Amino acid sequence: MTRSSWPFAIWLAATACGPKHVYPDGGGLVGQLNREVAALRQTVNALEYEAATCRDGRTEPGAIYQELHQILKGTELNIERQGRITKVTFPAAHLFGIDQLSLRQEAQMTLDMVATALRNHTGYRVDIEGHTDDVGVPVEQRKNFQSPLLFTAARAHALADRLMAEGIEPHRISVLGRGSSDPLTSNDTDAGRRVNRRVVLYLIPTMTD
Repeated sequence: MTRSSWPFAIWLAATACGPKHVYPDGGGLVGQLNREVAALRQTVNALEYEAATCRDGRTEPGAIYQELHQILKGTELNIERQGRITKVTFPAAHLFGIDQLSLRQEAQMTLDMVATALRNHTGYRVDIEGHTDDVGVPVEQRKNFQSPLLFTAARAHALADRLMAEGIEPHRISVLGRGSSDPLTSNDTDAGRRVNRRVVLYLIPTMTD
């Protein structure tokens, strides 16, 4: 079984058998397994980075980080590097309009810059993760999404669709909804909840980069 087939296999096992446990966040067994898949994905990302570093001895930031840092510094986006992996965090307020799902014009312009960098550096793939606060699905979208996991996955897909519209090949993109499972800070205040509502792009060099 290939690594890319893990999420489907785990989902199939979760929905086909076993008791319907309810976890503290209300996500159920499928939600718990989705979080485990996300943790495995991060482990794989780290191992791929270590393998690439051992292979070519490079530890300096990649050119894609340097380009995006120059373009995005001073904006409300946060760009950092984890070894040669570039992490770009988009606040939800920067990305989404009044319906909480459609991309704002400013967000589309920012994603165009990211797409340009990915077109110029074809040795990178992008993992997109949607996150939210513990309030869950915004009232504007509660008729459309039954859980924060589905809602945050839809937000991640919105960014993926924009990147594909700008010419980034689908096989270079993966998406995941994390719901409220990975807060950056406490959800006890409005400011904290704003921080936790975000979409994160991981720009990951491939083994051939």
